[in-house]
Amino acid sequence: MALSREITSGSGGAHILKALPDHITPGPKRRRLVPIRCEPRWRAASPSLQQEVARLIELLTKQEPPRQRRRRPRDAATFHLAIECIACNLLAVSLAAPERPLAITLANCASRLTPIFGKPARKVIDLMIGLGLITKVKGYPYRGPTTIQATPRLRERLSLGRIKWSALRLENNTEVLVLKSGSRDKPTEDLDTDAIPTRSASAMDKERLDSLAEDVRSINAAILEAPIECYRTAMAHVSERPGAAMASLMTLHHLSLRRIFNGSWHEGGRLFGGFWQTMPRPDRFKHLRIAGQDIGLVDYGQVFLRIAYAEAGSTPEPGDLYDLTGQDTLRPGWKPLRDARKKLVNALFFRRAPLKQWPGATLAEVAQIRSAFQRGTKPSDAIQAIKDKHAPIAHLFERGHGLRFMRIEGDLIVAVTLALFRRGVFSLPIHDAVAVPRSDVEVAATVMRAEARRAIGADVPVEIQFAVR
Repeated sequence: MALSREITSGSGGAHILKALPDHITPGPKRRRLVPIRCEPRWRAASPSLQQEVARLIELLTKQEPPRQRRRRPRDAATFHLAIECIACNLLAVSLAAPERPLAITLANCASRLTPIFGKPARKVIDLMIGLGLITKVKGYPYRGPTTIQATPRLRERLSLGRIKWSALRLENNTEVLVLKSGSRDKPTEDLDTDAIPTRSASAMDKERLDSLAEDVRSINAAILEAPIECYRTAMAHVSERPGAAMASLMTLHHLSLRRIFNGSWHEGGRLFGGFWQTMPRPDRFKHLRIAGQDIGLVDYGQVFLRIAYAEAGSTPEPGDLYDLTGQDTLRPGWKPLRDARKKLVNALFFRRAPLKQWPGATLAEVAQIRSAFQRGTKPSDAIQAIKDKHAPIAHLFERGHGLRFMRIEGDLIVAVTLALFRRGVFSLPIHDAVAVPRSDVEVAATVMRAEARRAIGADVPVEIQFAVR
């Protein structure tokens, strides 16, 4: 039992603190579970689940007034698809994160993302609430998105938590190139599935965009044929971005990739959408198998810094470019210090104005970066040390080059992945790295070095990592 306290005045101005065991103070607040983002591509795959969904469609349709039931064929198909999508999302959440609610976008403008969002989804949810199948918590800009959760009554209609992942399927992405608006001051580190696919471009750019799209489709086709396995409990995981209002549920069905561009076709362009990309690194090594083998991760080293040096026509010093003294790698706590410096360097590339504070999406992330440096270190001191060490490229800091560098990195990884598949090497791209079968890591490293020299005209070191035994 927690004790409350009472403070009373004592003689001579002293204060007396007394514990009061007959009162209970509130316990620590429970961490709010971030809701799972509704995935508009979930569909029923198995015949038994398709029958369950068909019965649910019939049940909900009967609850409507006769006039509303007489929809045009196209509207009826969209309405039925909305029922299937919401039902399959609730089923997926019940398998991987049953304690979390499902976040769904209901505003009319959401129909730009997919026709089933907006009015059709609102109608389905109202009907399900009327039958006691789900509960809804209305969302507000300051409080989070609208969420729904299944009730025990829905369990009588759907096999919540009792199906296998093979009973579900994901529709393919109709567009593999996505242009979205985004902050130029920070990278997009996770897939924003609310981004609206856009192919608006001048006639001059259209041919180039078609070529980029064909490259992504070729990668997706090769990945679908790759013998990928996930062991034990890694069939699904929840991917949360610090400070984000919604999390994504990633499963072994999430195999197809898209290139996400930020504000311009010349900026951003990383590959997103694969379940392996958001897996925690230890789980990747522990559970992921390609062609029956453990994976090796072949990673470019300090790629943004290397691109900057190449553009400046300068050659960096050998070794780890985040080591500012030449002795930092020998220090205790080098790994968190290196991670913090990497985030500082990235922030310097993405910023378009002087960076004066520790970067970070949340207070916890800011505190983590600050704690990696010696006590009393000011952000300005850490930033100036980076600029002094990398004086040949200091003029590229705080000029908003980050998203442009990301486009170069994205092109590079696409070229590497295609080159490996042409050589018969199964590979899974992860932003600035590829996961390959353990026996193919040297081939992958050779290809990555060659493609880097071709793309940026400079040597970029690669690191090979395996699971820690």
